[in-house]
Amino acid sequence: MKIAFRVDASLSIGSGHVVRCLTLADALRKKGAHCVFITKAHSGNLIELIKSRSFDVFILPAEPNSSEEYIQNEKFWLGGTQRDDAIKSIDLCNSNNFAPDALVTDHYSLDESWERIFQSHFPEAKIVVIDDLCNRKHECYLLIDSTLERQSAEYKPFVSPECILLTGTDYALLREDFAQLRSLAVEKRKNITLPRKVLITMGGVDINNITGTLLKKISNSIDTQIDLITVVLGVSCPHKDEIKRIAKGCKFNVEVLININNMPQVMLENDIAIGALGSTTWERAVLGLPTINLAIAENQLVIVEKLIDKGFIVFSDTDFSEEDLSSAWCRLQDEYQDLVARSFALCDGAGLQRVVTSLCKM
Repeated sequence: MKIAFRVDASLSIGSGHVVRCLTLADALRKKGAHCVFITKAHSGNLIELIKSRSFDVFILPAEPNSSEEYIQNEKFWLGGTQRDDAIKSIDLCNSNNFAPDALVTDHYSLDESWERIFQSHFPEAKIVVIDDLCNRKHECYLLIDSTLERQSAEYKPFVSPECILLTGTDYALLREDFAQLRSLAVEKRKNITLPRKVLITMGGVDINNITGTLLKKISNSIDTQIDLITVVLGVSCPHKDEIKRIAKGCKFNVEVLININNMPQVMLENDIAIGALGSTTWERAVLGLPTINLAIAENQLVIVEKLIDKGFIVFSDTDFSEEDLSSAWCRLQDEYQDLVARSFALCDGAGLQRVVTSLCKM
């Protein structure tokens, strides 16, 4: 089976979409699929990362006047029209003699307009959509939305009755490593009475340097013992040097890791986390890692109230005080084992295999 992935990374989009598509592509390749990536050369792209995983990359040129500043509205993340993007994507497939049996899109700027154009040139290709927003129409064979408590019925206005829907955290596209370490995490967490190792993950880009702000607030407001703070950054983070400088001035021991490939092991080794909502939310849950969760983008607000209702610690924005952080920290320590149990119940980590099984049935 030949499968093309249409997905981007940029300073606005971040890295999560490409990362989960790589996870899916790796699993499909093990089943014998030939996967390629169609991606745009935005500032902050992950083209080299994709190539390093031994996938062919068909590169769409970014517009010369495209901004390198953060764009909040996801409708404009494409950096051009859907029609132009679809036609160029088709041309790249043709020029590379690649007629896909399936096309996977993971892009908030794409909808049925793009999908219809692509389908008209490759009528036999099955269109698969990965989405989180449930806010626009799609013309697809199968749709995956791993949003917490997402119900298939919510997509009724947006897809055909024949569309296969895989919804909820049972279909979170996480590396198999997370599920493989789950039993070790169960044993490790139940022996922790006073958490002292902290993981900070604010996404691969962290365009607003929330990490740096957090380190300052932790240094000013947390008085309990912390043995080590581990900060994980993506290669596209524009604030790496600033964060390293702030880390050196923190009253706690801080290590800064960039572009790591062993996140499951890092999460296992830490006792608690402060992290952005997104795909890493489910990664932390699989390993039962109690977290102070931060919504860093408007499209993440859909799960804030749901997580709060389930007893998780969540800030709905990044404008919180040192007092807020201190209070959340105390709660995280006081309710540690309860939060461990809630986290484990949130996601089992087997979503990748469920999705692969569904795709192979195509």
